[in-house]
Amino acid sequence: MNVDGNDLHVLQSEDSFLDYNPEGSPDGSKIVFTAGGGDAIDIMNADGSGRHRLVSKTAGEVYGYLSWSPDDSKLLFASQRGFAGTNGITDFDFR
Repeated sequence: MNVDGNDLHVLQSEDSFLDYNPEGSPDGSKIVFTAGGGDAIDIMNADGSGRHRLVSKTAGEVYGYLSWSPDDSKLLFASQRGFAGTNGITDFDFR
């Protein structure tokens, strides 16, 4: 999309309505997002190509609050197990 809002491009298909919380990498090359309503974390290239799964849930786990490190080497995210279960912050190392 241009700065003025024109030339909008859809990066994912309409069947991805449960995907949310997109976070662009600091270098602008990747987008990471919560997929499947919080069941997983997926990543794709900034143009929408190359989508693949980084993290899949274990029983009852939900993910959110994604954040890149400034040098693109790590992704931080929150996870929760169960309604009143264990909460945590996890990092995924890309190196």
